[in-house]
Amino acid sequence: MRQNVVRVIRVGVIVMLCGFTWACNEMKYSGDGALADSPLSPSERFVLMLGPVDLTKPGVNTFRLAGLPKAYFVLGFDVTGKSPTGTSIYDSRPISTVVRLTLTDEQSRVIIDEVGPLDKWTWSGSPHHAEAFVYRQGEGRDVPLPDGSVGFEALGVKPDEGFGSAFSPRPEGVYSLQIEVVNEDPRASAFVVKAMGKTGGWE
Repeated sequence: MRQNVVRVIRVGVIVMLCGFTWACNEMKYSGDGALADSPLSPSERFVLMLGPVDLTKPGVNTFRLAGLPKAYFVLGFDVTGKSPTGTSIYDSRPISTVVRLTLTDEQSRVIIDEVGPLDKWTWSGSPHHAEAFVYRQGEGRDVPLPDGSVGFEALGVKPDEGFGSAFSPRPEGVYSLQIEVVNEDPRASAFVVKAMGKTGGWE
């Protein structure tokens, strides 16, 4: 009986701590969109949902990011829709819109600057074949290590660890994310596309 009571207390404390952590991050984040915190998620700790992006015509979307927690964020697009080939959309990559994703900070430093057709970006799968997270990987090269193994050297790393479409925000940093549709793809009208950012799991 006593063990059961202890377990209930522990669960209650965990729930309260999770709620407190979520509330604190919600209060600190003051940019566009909404920041969700899932402390117990093994795959995604923070998810930043910014808003819809129209990839069917040229245009520019700008989002303000401020008060982000110190974590390694990957910025990209949540794409939802049915693949025309009948396979998962992260395998078929059905959108080839040319997009430029630029992130600058309050000092006007360029943190991220990536451009290219989305079908050449990285499409990350999920259990749902009709959904994918699309982001840009940074460039690097293999380098030999003294012990005979091979390591990875990241190339072109920018301030705040900007690499590809990822970066490590400073808690006091204020960032401007600009998403420019350079060359549209009419096929994008069959999909729901939202700008988003997310981090890894447990920290």
